[in-house]
Amino acid sequence: MSAPEQGPALRPEVPILMRPGSRIQFGVESARSLILPLDDGIAPGPVFSALLAAHRGRPLAEELERARSTASLPESFVSALHDDLVRAGLTQQGPWRRRHTIIGRDGLRTGLHEGLRRTGSATLTKAMAPSRNATRWLAQANAEEIGLVVLTGMEVPSLPLTRVLYHRGIEHLYTHFRDGALILGPLVTPHGVSVLRRSSGQAAEGIPGTKPPCGMCLEAHRRDRDPARDLLALQLRTYVPVASSEWTTAAVSLLLGQLRRRDLSSLRGHELRIDLENLEITRQGFTAHPQCPVCGSPTSRRMS
Repeated sequence: MSAPEQGPALRPEVPILMRPGSRIQFGVESARSLILPLDDGIAPGPVFSALLAAHRGRPLAEELERARSTASLPESFVSALHDDLVRAGLTQQGPWRRRHTIIGRDGLRTGLHEGLRRTGSATLTKAMAPSRNATRWLAQANAEEIGLVVLTGMEVPSLPLTRVLYHRGIEHLYTHFRDGALILGPLVTPHGVSVLRRSSGQAAEGIPGTKPPCGMCLEAHRRDRDPARDLLALQLRTYVPVASSEWTTAAVSLLLGQLRRRDLSSLRGHELRIDLENLEITRQGFTAHPQCPVCGSPTSRRMS
């Protein structure tokens, strides 16, 4: 599912700066930055050099241990510094890539496929159109080979695709354009167990006391709110959302950044509407629908 990884390094987007009085600042704005005062007797040079190496991508623990051994730094100081930086959110894991299957028929599918290949994930990325062949492949392929499925350009989810993904327990994420805005989410984690956590070696976690909603739950809620939704959905199933090349490029860059995140759980049960022109974001949450044709009651599934 993922490439081998090293220990955490420092986040490259947060600069490391020296302040007077043997103090090290993480970040540009002093009021929002972490400022680390060094105890008397701690030479700032070796510590700063180790942090700069970790800032360039070297494992933080490895660089701090090197500084400890060469500059005779106290082991308790090195351990506390490492833990403080992790707790402050200033570290990130080393190189790690998730396997993706992108299914769609729009510019987002093309852009995401090309972008992931350029970032070194060519062998971990597959793209296909939402066809019977795609549904058949999803039903038969090994889940590890499929990875995270990204469904693009579908204002109305495909019922056959959604059924296969949900009942096979394959995590999937929806994204498309709607009326010129980028829609991101929901992330669907079937049965409340995250493939992302399993692939990164973490213990799988459920969602106690809740049933995770699927993509068709959101469509069922729309039908409850709008009696004309069935007719509208019939027309929208074949509609391919479009956007200008500039907004498509911006959307692809944003999505690639999101797909680099290890934990996408904030998108579970939520749909984000991102107005790229006005830089406005609205967030809509939803719950599982009892009459969903995919994850609802057995009766509703038989009738659909």
